[in-house]
Amino acid sequence: MPRMIREENMSPAEFARRVGKNPEVIRNAMRAGSFPLGFASRLPSGGWLFVIPRAPAEEFLRTGVLPK
Repeated sequence: MPRMIREENMSPAEFARRVGKNPEVIRNAMRAGSFPLGFASRLPSGGWLFVIPRAPAEEFLRTGVLPK
């Protein structure tokens, strides 16, 4: 993944660690479309791409409020 994309996004593992959850819980919510801070997309290879924009995630982690 290009460096810029990694810096602008947070991995499910990082988010999970910071909220005290198992990363698979976050990935499952993203796959189901029930994670309000990001999304998951199925790749042609069969794998998954998980995107959590860093700025809204940091705001949520700081305030506990979902950004608008």
